[in-house]
Amino acid sequence: MIITYEDVNPALIENTTMKKKLLDGVFKVYTVKANNGYILHDNKCDMPEYDEKTGKETGEIILGFRPSTYTATCAANYDFTVNPRGFYAIPENENSEDEAVL
Repeated sequence: MIITYEDVNPALIENTTMKKKLLDGVFKVYTVKANNGYILHDNKCDMPEYDEKTGKETGEIILGFRPSTYTATCAANYDFTVNPRGFYAIPENENSEDEAVL
């Protein structure tokens, strides 16, 4: 099995670096990485918020972000228009305490 990468330029998500991952020449996966100074939201990293007293979920979500040293992947047929995983990048100094960075 031969793995190769091709740059996606321009990236389909602002402030990220994206590549197409090919296995034996067949496009299988996108890799998505926040540019330096940014963090990447991915709803796969979101977590439920818990009430400190009861330990039960509050119904609120703590947004999860990947630092620029981490990479997310999604299938080659991922729909970036619908963006079901909620990918977007923000400057790393703009996240709040209600957001978690891996």
